[in-house]
Amino acid sequence: MNQEDLIDIKTRAYQEIGKLLFAVAFADKKIHANEVKQLQETYRKAWLHKDHTEDEYGEEATRQIEIVFDFLLEEHEEINSFDMLDEFAEFKAAHPSFFTKALNNKIMDSALAIADSYAGVNKSELVTIAKISEILKS
Repeated sequence: MNQEDLIDIKTRAYQEIGKLLFAVAFADKKIHANEVKQLQETYRKAWLHKDHTEDEYGEEATRQIEIVFDFLLEEHEEINSFDMLDEFAEFKAAHPSFFTKALNNKIMDSALAIADSYAGVNKSELVTIAKISEILKS
């Protein structure tokens, strides 16, 4: 695999992770300000400056997490969280070596932090988190 392909895979992976984290926040069909704030905080602490790969625009590739999440905030009326989980599962199946144990743990920690940020983890979020855990273990 050449460097350009690796950059494309990493960029797409971070986009899929952004969708996944949005799916957690939107599991109950509502996005709360605390969830957005938690995504921003989690992104800064856990993701920013951890992978120095630049995307095609010269931005850190991990920035795609926040960009996709923000985009989906504007478009969430037509979004189905389970479709995003299915897309993530397909991407992960196509690129299993990218999803190391450390990355999977970071994804789960981020998802749990977002779910817990507004009045604790609710039933819808719990179902979504269980599905994410299942995907990451496969």
